[in-house]
Amino acid sequence: MRQGDTLCAQISDGDHPDLRSRAAGTRFDRIDVADGAMHVRLGHRINKHFKGQVLSLRPIVVKGSPVSPVSWICGHASVPEGMQAVGDNRTTVDDRFLPTVCRTERVAAP
Repeated sequence: MRQGDTLCAQISDGDHPDLRSRAAGTRFDRIDVADGAMHVRLGHRINKHFKGQVLSLRPIVVKGSPVSPVSWICGHASVPEGMQAVGDNRTTVDDRFLPTVCRTERVAAP
């Protein structure tokens, strides 16, 4: 298990609520984990327009295949066909400010 994976596992463990505050930095001030999804609230060192907004990171899994590897999506990204997202998307950051891979997929006009 990588160090980041360990930290995420510890943060989601209700026995260690103080880890949430220790994990938070100046770019984010809170991480909530619910139903497998991580919801990161942006902090005071991010552009002032984003302070307090949330970016969700959700695991996606292959439907009906529990042995398949897990992947992740962020923000408003579309779930690939044949996969399903775990947890809710609580992202409040507008698409235009998210990295391309975290934006809602739009179909180009013909």
